[in-house]
Amino acid sequence: MRMRNYLQILFFIALGFSAKAITYNVTVQNFSFTPSVLVINQGDVVTWTNVGGFHNVNGGLGAFPLNPEGFTSGAAGAGWTFSKTFTIPGTYGYQCDPHAPNMAGSITVNGPLPIELKSISAVVNEGICKVEWKTDKEESISMFTLQKSTNALDFKDVVDINASHMPSTYSYMDDMGADQYVYYRVKIRDDNNAIKYTPIRLAQNDVKIQKHLDPSTEPFCRSFSH
Repeated sequence: MRMRNYLQILFFIALGFSAKAITYNVTVQNFSFTPSVLVINQGDVVTWTNVGGFHNVNGGLGAFPLNPEGFTSGAAGAGWTFSKTFTIPGTYGYQCDPHAPNMAGSITVNGPLPIELKSISAVVNEGICKVEWKTDKEESISMFTLQKSTNALDFKDVVDINASHMPSTYSYMDDMGADQYVYYRVKIRDDNNAIKYTPIRLAQNDVKIQKHLDPSTEPFCRSFSH
């Protein structure tokens, strides 16, 4: 039992340090893409999954000549998955050919922001997670928004913090509540309303963990930092 828990912790540590690019999932069914509008960062991945109907994804230059580059899942069909890594900033349109123009979507890919992130960490103590991030450069950054998730996909805003426009350290104490594992990231907005996200950090709720531990065992490592 102890070895299994130890291996689980190693897995979460690896996940916390390796989660840089984000994968966004789009469901294809009922003559729609859900979500149909995405704002992502350069290097992020979008994965479309067709769960019902005869559809495809066509973002080719023939249909959308203003796209920075073309992409397509191929001919329309049923029961498929298609992924695309977006490396060129800009706005992309796409459609399902058999059901265009009503079945369409768009993706905005943000380029690099004028910020140098030094580190981001999440440290837990008695069910409270201190999320801290440090910057080396942030002249044109306007806002930081701390976000949290229980599945590393669906994030909700926790708090907005104004940027100081100079190298700074920011932190926030978040109550993890009843969740055993919480993923944290910071949404960074610049003066032109472009958005970028920090790497994701995973925090383990020590209050929840202690309820499942033998009192004689040693406590697990509870902090994950850059």
